[in-house]
Formats: sequence, C-alpha cells, structure tokens
Amino acid sequence: MKTLINVGLLITIAISGAAMADQYRTSNTHQSALYTSDSASGEAEAVNMANSYADSLQNMSAIELSQKLPTPHRRVDKRSLGLDSTEVEVVSQQNDDGSTDYFGQVVVKYSYEYRTSKGNRSGGASSASVSAADEESSVSTPDSGSGSTPDTDLPL
Repeated sequence: MKTLINVGLLITIAISGAAMADQYRTSNTHQSALYTSDSASGEAEAVNMANSYADSLQNMSAIELSQKLPTPHRRVDKRSLGLDSTEVEVVSQQNDDGSTDYFGQVVVKYSYEYRTSKGNRSGGASSASVSAADEESSVSTPDSGSGSTPDTDLPL
C-alpha cells in the first residue's frame, strides 16, 4: 500500500512539472528596421554615415543588438538575436531654396527567438486565439517582395 501511494505521488509530481514546463513555446521571427541619418551636404558623406552605422551593428554582440534593435515581443531570447542582412541606401531631398540634402539609410533585417504563452490556463480558447492574432500582426516576413517596407523608421 505504501508503494502504491509513493508511485501515485511521483506520477502527480511528474505531471504537474510537465504542465509547468509546457506553458511556453519557442517561436522564431524575422523583423526589419530602417535607420535614417542626419542630413549630409553630399552623397559620399551620407554613404559614409550609413556605412559606419551598418559596420557598428555588424560588430555588436547579440545582447547589444537586443538593446539597439526594436523587438515587439516581451520574452525575447537576447542571445538568439542576429543580423540577417544590412543594406545601405542614399536618399536625396530637394529643399525649397533649391539645395539638396542627402540622407543615409540603413535597412536592417534580423531574426530572433522568443517565448510565447500557449494560453491562459483559465482563459480557454478565446485567450489563445487573441495571442495567435497578436503574433501574426507583429511578425513580418523579410523577403516578401522587393517593394516591402521595413517595420520601423528610426534615426541613426
């Protein structure tokens, strides 16, 4: 009888431990951000500013990138953040007085893992469907087309 109680207790502990561990699942996402420099007097200066910023991003660790790049998810695995690509562009803007300002732009595509809740224990299916809808709206596809726009526009 004592053995039966011990076995029952062990099974109960194992099931409750598995339920706690299964509360979250890991997902992977791809994001993009657009960084724009201050105005420059020439195209070469704008390219230099953008290249300098892109190089500084390339030299950052995953933890540093997690502090620099926007991540809309709460439970980001900061060690998993990595750059997929960086593209440098120059944009010119004609002023009213006839002068031209040049801006360096860096399009950064990056990916990371995050943990999502499987749903509220007492919430049932409605909270899980809201969670899934939130996930879809915050996740972008990096190569959905050449005309796709980045998620954010941030200063360099």
